[in-house]
Amino acid sequence: MRQIRWAVVSVLLCAGPVAAVDITTCGEAVPNYDVGILQADLDCSLDPVVAISLGERATLFLNGHSIIAAPTATAVACNVRRCKVLGPGDISGGHVGIYADRNLEVRDVTLHDLAYGVYSGVGKMIAANVTVTNAFGGLHTAGRMDAVNVNSSGNTGSGISVIKTLRGNTITASDNGGPGVACKRFQIDGLVALNNGQIPNRQGAGLLSSRGGTLSNATLTGNQYSDPFLGAFAVDVLSHGRPRVSNTTCDHSVRRDKRDGHIVGPWGICASD
Repeated sequence: MRQIRWAVVSVLLCAGPVAAVDITTCGEAVPNYDVGILQADLDCSLDPVVAISLGERATLFLNGHSIIAAPTATAVACNVRRCKVLGPGDISGGHVGIYADRNLEVRDVTLHDLAYGVYSGVGKMIAANVTVTNAFGGLHTAGRMDAVNVNSSGNTGSGISVIKTLRGNTITASDNGGPGVACKRFQIDGLVALNNGQIPNRQGAGLLSSRGGTLSNATLTGNQYSDPFLGAFAVDVLSHGRPRVSNTTCDHSVRRDKRDGHIVGPWGICASD
């Protein structure tokens, strides 16, 4: 087991000697620049503190195990500038599944039955092979996001929320109460966004953008948006800037005025525009 652990650390971090910390109980911490390897499933549902804390540039390998956090707690917290959480593994039950102050990399992780799946502050989030279901908010960052093979569906709020630019490939964001994907700018190849915005007063749309971007190889249908003045109406793509689309199936697009936010009309990029 020790030889395997050191092999994993050496190959994936491409670094010199690094201490590997066995994580076996709730409340443990991975020191700065170290690697933590989860050795068993952790049920921290009765412990109202962070289940696992990561130091600066620390990495947590879930190692095929699960973490159940208390309803008011965070399962994995990175109150630092940069950290990684790598699966395969399962996180559930907490207020936040994975939290980071700034830069975060998450790969091969399933999160479900919590308030927020993955939440990060200003910086960059990298999400690959990540699934979030049955949360309020799926994935949220106040910075930028690179997403590959991400599925955030069946959440009562937004599926994916990015304050700045979203670059993605193979994204599914369907059946969310709010928008499937909300961002400032976007460059997405391969988006499936179906039946979002079904809960009133949570905005909505399959793709909601405050600027514009490029969308290709996408399907967005059955989405709606809740406007405080106009009520709910069908819209798959809603943006302030004209989207550039190719090989995309959608029913309704809406143009919103950049100056006052008023609905202007359709962009003419969807079938029923």
